[in-house]
Amino acid sequence: MEIARKIRESRERKRMTQKELAEKIRITTKTLQNYENGSTKPNKAILDEILKILEIRETNEKEQEQENELLRYFRKLNEIEKEFYIADMKTRILKKEIE
Repeated sequence: MEIARKIRESRERKRMTQKELAEKIRITTKTLQNYENGSTKPNKAILDEILKILEIRETNEKEQEQENELLRYFRKLNEIEKEFYIADMKTRILKKEIE
């Protein structure tokens, strides 16, 4: 169900209709509706095309678990702590990009 939600939310964020996305990947609107409601899953080729068009980064299960864990810890922080850790992460990422 996770990929279904990602497809729908990403499409909506891009202000793209189901018809527009379906046309881009050469499938019917009904097929796309089935992907978005989770009743069917796209094959690998179609999924790759959807991910590319909607600019969705594919994450594996372990990455998803790690992101969820970080989010759980982050939500326990107060606002000042959140601001501190966000600034710290940005600094660390910028340093890595410079290296």
